Amino acid sequence: MDQDRFDALARGLSAGFSRRRLVRLLGATVAVAGLRASSAREAEAGTRCIRDGENCTIACAAGSACDACCNGFCAAYGGCTEIGYLSPGAVCDLGSTGQCTSGNTCCPFRAGQRHGQGTCQSFCS
Repeated sequence: MDQDRFDALARGLSAGFSRRRLVRLLGATVAVAGLRASSAREAEAGTRCIRDGENCTIACAAGSACDACCNGFCAAYGGCTEIGYLSPGAVCDLGSTGQCTSGNTCCPFRAGQRHGQGTCQSFCS
């Protein structure tokens, strides 16, 4: 693009901005887009896990095991946390192991129930 065309484009887009400010804005936009693309690639490649307390509902269902979380579990409140944080009586996911505190297991609400939610208990009856 030649200088006259760039000037005309800058004047048309600026609507009160100086050419220098417009160039800075365009540069910042390109930089932010590059950072976002880089972060998205890292997430896809699995090089960065979601830290404790950060929102995990974008990658996993709340209240379930989550490989995207550094510590492996997306809590019911929607943030990553350590597996094994649920105390006895807490609602748990029957499909996920190790989410209840040590010595407890996720027991179904009804006998024979294999999927869905249950409660953390020391033994299943």
